[in-house]
Amino acid sequence: MAIVAATAPGTMAGWQAQETLNVGIVTTGDLSLNAHWSAGAPHLGALFPGQKADAHLKATIHGSGTNLRWKLQVAHKVDPAFKDHVIFQSWAGACGTGTPIQTNGYPSQGSMPPGQNVDICVRFTLKANVPSTLQGKTLGAKVVVTGLQAG
Repeated sequence: MAIVAATAPGTMAGWQAQETLNVGIVTTGDLSLNAHWSAGAPHLGALFPGQKADAHLKATIHGSGTNLRWKLQVAHKVDPAFKDHVIFQSWAGACGTGTPIQTNGYPSQGSMPPGQNVDICVRFTLKANVPSTLQGKTLGAKVVVTGLQAG
């Protein structure tokens, strides 16, 4: 005995009702970053092998919205001839004793609300084994501060 299933052509209706409501004007928010040197633009002066120079700045993110959060990244640029001969460090707070600012941003866990100020210390150290061919050359140091939306 064999059982054969057969289907008959037909239609099936899925009932639905829909209503569209106007919401009004909806806009996106934004973040703006304000970063400035605490005591004016620093003059690092002449660095000798093994020496370091510190500079201080303040960063604040401004933005609207009560649930907007942000993180801070701090990076540096130097003349390409120095890239392997300079150590760059940054901290939230005091140099050497504050909270290190990691590459994934500050704070490393969590985030901050708009309007929160962050005091930052940056340090450039010329390595002790820098070649003499760089003597008298300009470091061309720059600090890049980035505010990132987090969450």
